[in-house]
Amino acid sequence: MSESARPVASLVLRLRGLTARVTPATRGQWNMWRAIRYTGEHDRFFNLCEVLPIPQGRDLRATLDAVREVLRRYETLRTAYLPTYDPARTTYYPACGDRLDQVVSAEGEVPVELYEIPPELTSQEQILEFLEQVVPRLREPQFAAHARAVRDGPEPPIAAGGEWPIRLAVVLSEGRPMFLAAAFSHLCLDSDGIAVVAQELMRLLEGGAPDPVPAWQPADLAIHELSPAGQIENERAMAYIRKVFRSAPPTMFDLPRREPETPRYIERIMRSEAAMRGAARLARRLRMSKQTVLFAAAAVVLGQRSGRTNTMIQVLCGNRTDEPLRTHAGNLTVPVPCAFDFTGLSFDQIVLEAVSASMSAQLNCQWDQKAAWVERRAAELAIGRHIDVATYLNILRDDPYAPQDDGVADLRELMTRTVFTPGESRIQIDLKILLMVLDTSVHGAVSLLADTAYTPVHSIDEILRGMERLLVAGASRDIPAGRLSEVTGIRPPDRGPGWVRCRDGHADLAATRDLWRTVVGTSPADLYTEVDRSGGHRMIAYAVAPDRSIMDLHHQLTASLDERTDVRAPDWYVRCADPPHPAPGRASWTVSRVLEEGTGRTSRSPALTPTS
Repeated sequence: MSESARPVASLVLRLRGLTARVTPATRGQWNMWRAIRYTGEHDRFFNLCEVLPIPQGRDLRATLDAVREVLRRYETLRTAYLPTYDPARTTYYPACGDRLDQVVSAEGEVPVELYEIPPELTSQEQILEFLEQVVPRLREPQFAAHARAVRDGPEPPIAAGGEWPIRLAVVLSEGRPMFLAAAFSHLCLDSDGIAVVAQELMRLLEGGAPDPVPAWQPADLAIHELSPAGQIENERAMAYIRKVFRSAPPTMFDLPRREPETPRYIERIMRSEAAMRGAARLARRLRMSKQTVLFAAAAVVLGQRSGRTNTMIQVLCGNRTDEPLRTHAGNLTVPVPCAFDFTGLSFDQIVLEAVSASMSAQLNCQWDQKAAWVERRAAELAIGRHIDVATYLNILRDDPYAPQDDGVADLRELMTRTVFTPGESRIQIDLKILLMVLDTSVHGAVSLLADTAYTPVHSIDEILRGMERLLVAGASRDIPAGRLSEVTGIRPPDRGPGWVRCRDGHADLAATRDLWRTVVGTSPADLYTEVDRSGGHRMIAYAVAPDRSIMDLHHQLTASLDERTDVRAPDWYVRCADPPHPAPGRASWTVSRVLEEGTGRTSRSPALTPTS
């Protein structure tokens, strides 16, 4: 960072006499709290920034008065978080007894750094470059949102030791405020929430009078979520989650694990005007939204990378369809598992199917993730495989003021200008792939952050380029199902020998056999496969286990999966009284006395019954 981007002064903005209260955290806050605790408090990944121009004629006092009014108006900017469990625990999903409170403070202070644009920086490009040096300083490090409770008689506790989730900088030119830069913790605001706050800030900076404090704050949302009406919303969403967990493929990463890079999680950014113009033209041709088109394209390329046309993707949603949530200043975003099967469909048909898939995710995004964790564990027991919800998709909304496609530019020529650049790589984050559409204007930017233990670096660019090719090709015509791979150029994964195709994906047969023998212990045990009617493989497990039921064995094996995506539970268990005879293969068990056989699940599924 250049010396010119250092603050020249700082001041403190103090607030007193505001509303203080404590409620349980909202579902959106819970989700982000866990993600931040997993990633680490020193990682800036979940710090979001906004830079606003300050209108001419507004001095520093007027600028700070506008900020002070926004802090008064939006409780989320004065909130710290109080967990009732050990915050050092990094498990992404909480135990059912865990609790997180949001603690809104009545008083506090926010430091404001002042920067001066050097007089030699006169062009717009130079000033933008200066601002790009200021923003990272605000993002470092992660906000210290963890508070401790301080009680004063019967009054609610206030937060102590928890930083307010906002940092500020005013950028001056010859002493006059030019820009207001702000960093926000994702705990307090999502991107749409930032837009709400930014719009109010701009209105105040332009001389608008303060409005009444909004009646719907995050604390009010938390109270609603716990109400009978909120519980009905949760039950409806849980029914959707239950259906997805039990019908969609349990993982997109039934792949051999490779030696990861250092750092392990690599981000690449594709800046492609061609991709966004192509998406806009396809959206106009089919009379769909650009977000729907981008959702469909992302599902195709992520599915192709995992070698499947039936996908499960966690879509980041925050349903803001109606008031009071439409203009809610808070973090509503939660990841919603979305099942999307495009088997045999052309790309136009995939886009049409994406409408209902994305809508279902949006309408069912208000759910209790502690209950979903229990549901996920129950589904894992039922299907016998770890449900790996580690593929994420985040598509930001259109900026109505950004330049859009005019329908004239040559997309093929624009593809030659596409640029790939490194993003922010990191050591630890709870995902395997995050595809983000950062800019949907003609300046389009798409990033892909991937776990290199499953996705090598060269495949990251291949996925992004494949998405661009698909959007450009689909802009003017439909693409048949049989040509999708040809158009994207994405190669299916090479799993190598020893992997078999099962009803729910692929599995490493030798690794699954080793896990089965570990569960059984010292007694004889083996595992075989047979081909089913679809051409896939059904796993049959044998063991000498006189003292354990097949249900006990299935429960123990499922518990031993330990988030592995290369192994799965057998489809059929055969519990024998006698050790196998010295004959080759499965025939050695055919003369053993069978004590019990079945799926090991609570209900028998015809799909699991052996054919022989």
